[in-house]
Amino acid sequence: MKKIIYFLILTLLFNCKTENKKDKKSQEIIENKQDWIFIENLKNRKKIDVTELKLIKSNIISDEIKAIISNDSVQILEYRKVGSDEYQEENCTVIDYRNNTDFKSMMHSYTLSSLKNEIENGEYVYKNDLKNKTENTYKLLENTYFRINSYKDNPIINSGGIYYPIYLNNNAITFTYMDGIDVSYFSKIEKTKNETFIYHLGENKFYEIKILDNNSMLQIWKDQDNSYTLLAPLKTVLKLPLLETIYTEMDYSFEGFDTINLEQIFNSDTN
Repeated sequence: MKKIIYFLILTLLFNCKTENKKDKKSQEIIENKQDWIFIENLKNRKKIDVTELKLIKSNIISDEIKAIISNDSVQILEYRKVGSDEYQEENCTVIDYRNNTDFKSMMHSYTLSSLKNEIENGEYVYKNDLKNKTENTYKLLENTYFRINSYKDNPIINSGGIYYPIYLNNNAITFTYMDGIDVSYFSKIEKTKNETFIYHLGENKFYEIKILDNNSMLQIWKDQDNSYTLLAPLKTVLKLPLLETIYTEMDYSFEGFDTINLEQIFNSDTN
């Protein structure tokens, strides 16, 4: 009788472990599919489905917000008044689908040729110089890049991140910041068997780049600290909608972006 009981207990434990493994694997597959939806939507140029707030113009203080909510190519995500009765400001977060805006014009000016002028004439330019530099042999990657977010499974630009693009040119990766420019030259470049590109920037620093979509050139960059960044080149981001918050409080930032497992996508065999 004891042997039968032991057998039943062991069988139950084994089945539980097997089911847990299946459940875990199924969950990983679901998450992986969800993470890839936004890449498919990038190819399809799908318009983001949002619940638009209906605002009465007479209740709005700012002329800028009054004008933008009247545009057919702008959808409203959030609106609120802040401050006291005597002194009020407004927060209005919108998704702007227009191509001809001040933001898009500014982004269009961030070219590799403009970077060259900035480096030559800039006051705060730091060059991580190397004794032995190498030239970029993968010209398809030379471009101006912007960080991309996902909202409701669709790629989108956050207006707060467009001021500081990343450049990859013939001999360096250049990061732009509020207080200056950081130029890191290539010491070695290699293409891996997994079709990723590794740009070494010295002894212990590198960026490994995986192209997710050859048409849009959407990419994930992984650095030596296993930090992952989703980027797209200038030609692609100019076609994407832009999320902007008008008249924000200083400490306000939009927190409704999707959480994407970039590490999982980077290490996936799907391309």
